[in-house]
Amino acid sequence: MLGEARYVPWDDVIDVYPASYEVAGSFLSPFASSAGTLVHSGIAIDRRDGRRHLLRFTPGTIRAFRAESRGFTEAMAIIRDRFARKGQPMVTTARAYTDAEILSMQAMAREPLVSISSVFFAFFLPPVLLGAIFLAASSLGIEIATPLAVSVAFLPPAIAMGLTLRRSVRRNAVLSELWKHRERLRTEAAQGDDAPRSG
Repeated sequence: MLGEARYVPWDDVIDVYPASYEVAGSFLSPFASSAGTLVHSGIAIDRRDGRRHLLRFTPGTIRAFRAESRGFTEAMAIIRDRFARKGQPMVTTARAYTDAEILSMQAMAREPLVSISSVFFAFFLPPVLLGAIFLAASSLGIEIATPLAVSVAFLPPAIAMGLTLRRSVRRNAVLSELWKHRERLRTEAAQGDDAPRSG
């Protein structure tokens, strides 16, 4: 419906690896996002023309709400088996990271998108701000339109949601880079195990 490709030829694929994403609309709930509970694992497909496709495997029930769903696990097993049989690496463009860089990226990914104090401030400030606007307008004898006052009062939560969304995108990019790096190392280790041993 959105113009996404329904079929991607293997010849167009340069990288296939696990990738992180958050449930659509999670930025609307900074309370949940601040705890980092909405990150899930999908499969990223990078194409030669620079396009990236993300296959989402969001669990269908709260009971199964965890990062790696059964669908993701089984799909990754099939893809890894395909590349192993072909003798091809799943990732060809991953950059190498030092241990210090990896630890720094992991630490950043574990940080809350927004602090819980910021969330409370952003979402409980509007009523106070709205009251202050009307009180100030009444004291000064100024008429102020209610929609305008409401719009101003709801700026804090709007800013919080925008900040959450931006940080969510950045965190998912970092997590996906870590997945990509790990997948490259896994492939190299598997190829090393398959290499003939002398003696």
